[in-house]
Amino acid sequence: MAISATELFPPSQMLLRTLQNQLLVLIGIGMAKTTNLTILKDASGIIKPSRMALLLGPPSSGKTTLLLALAGKCGPKLEG
Repeated sequence: MAISATELFPPSQMLLRTLQNQLLVLIGIGMAKTTNLTILKDASGIIKPSRMALLLGPPSSGKTTLLLALAGKCGPKLEG
């Protein structure tokens, strides 16, 4: 049985956490933009062509960035 993010953290809590993090960044207490952060370690998998895959996560958690990085289109600012 899969547990959704909204079951673990109600949307109001996720919104509050996001707003708190953005406020900390604005006043200079949050993480610096150049901070290196490992998000995946020793992860592997296969997504076959013409197959649908589901990637879940709260807003602004990096879902699109992860997909772009996996596709090799992450751009000059993001190293993989």
